[in-house]
Amino acid sequence: VSAECAVDTELISLSLCVARKWHRNGIKKPRSHRYESLKGVDPKFLRNMRFAKKHNKKGRKTIARKEASK
Repeated sequence: VSAECAVDTELISLSLCVARKWHRNGIKKPRSHRYESLKGVDPKFLRNMRFAKKHNKKGRKTIARKEASK
C-alpha cells in the first residue's frame, strides 16, 4: 500500500511542476486569425478594396434611413 501511495504522490508533484511551468510564461489564449494579412498584396487592389468598403457603408446608411422613416 505504501509503494502505491508513493507513486501517487510522485504523479501529483509532477503535475504540479508542469502546471507551474505553464503558468511561468502565462497561459495565453490562442490568437485569432480573423483577418488574413494583406502584406504584399497589389497596391492597386488594396486601394480599390478601400473605396469599395467606403461605398458599401454609404449604401447601408441610405437603407437605414429609409427603414427608419417607415
